[in-house]
Amino acid sequence: MHTIATSASTNVDGVGKSDAIWIYMNHSCTPNAYVDLSAMEFKCMNKVESGDELTFNYCTTEYTMSCPFTCICGTQSCSGQVQGFKHLNDIQRKEIRYVSEHVAEMAKA
Repeated sequence: MHTIATSASTNVDGVGKSDAIWIYMNHSCTPNAYVDLSAMEFKCMNKVESGDELTFNYCTTEYTMSCPFTCICGTQSCSGQVQGFKHLNDIQRKEIRYVSEHVAEMAKA
């Protein structure tokens, strides 16, 4: 499944869409990019060299995931399980530099 949550009630399926770059990007708990949903663009947070894998934290667009999985990113701040922003502890939430507006609003409720 290659969807991305663009609001609290909308997921966009990227299969077969040429502009759905997220279907080629893996999750990382310490990503080098994020999704700017207002522009539907990926933006780099760090310098990215040629050949670097582009990653984003799935929890920044997903409040809760219908298909959670074990994280294998191997970073120092790895959460272990990718289940969505709802399931992160306070420390993990504070480490995230960017979170989608709809996820932030859902977390306040």
